[in-house]
Amino acid sequence: MVWHILLAHFVADYPLQIPWILRNKRHTSFVTIHSGVHLAVMLILVGAERARLWPYLVVLAGVHFLIDVAKNLTYKLHPKWVVVPYVVDQCIHYLAIWITAAWIQATLGDTATPFDPLWAILATSYLVVMYVWFISERIMVYASPSYQAEVLAQYWPRMLTRGGLLTLLLATTSVPTTVAFAASVTTTVPYIAGKHRWRALLTDIGVVCAIWIFIRMATG
Repeated sequence: MVWHILLAHFVADYPLQIPWILRNKRHTSFVTIHSGVHLAVMLILVGAERARLWPYLVVLAGVHFLIDVAKNLTYKLHPKWVVVPYVVDQCIHYLAIWITAAWIQATLGDTATPFDPLWAILATSYLVVMYVWFISERIMVYASPSYQAEVLAQYWPRMLTRGGLLTLLLATTSVPTTVAFAASVTTTVPYIAGKHRWRALLTDIGVVCAIWIFIRMATG
């Protein structure tokens, strides 16, 4: 069940955190809406087990609300802090999800999932390597306006390239060959242009390889 809840987190915290919410998230009412979206997505992705799991998921959504309120307070006190609050915020969310899943396991035992956890792992991995990394990298390089501009300009090409590279890694057991082939292709699409092309290329290959390793570890 932990993989389904984690997938719900990434869906709700990234593509479903629409600009309207993001622009106004410093207000508590919008943090409430955002936490409600998290709860709704979790209830959907746990399937019929929602009848038993909803109290745990309500608690998790409440914890998400408190974490985001604390992050807002940090931004008010230290407006120039950008990267650290973002990273810490996400790490605490992951920890809260793991604790909640362990709590569910300890009190309810095994729970039925609406679809194979493997699909949740793969969906989470592709979402992270393609869209979540786009958002994360944009935040992490805020101090380098020229690189951030390239991140935004190459949004679709780099996102699709990362997805393609992950597919290549999953489709073969010959990792060095796959990485070498993918690198030779991706040096021309989309990285041939841009001042920071090598930084972008190496970053994307590193992120994809890290997610590939995560998949291998998660699936045994």
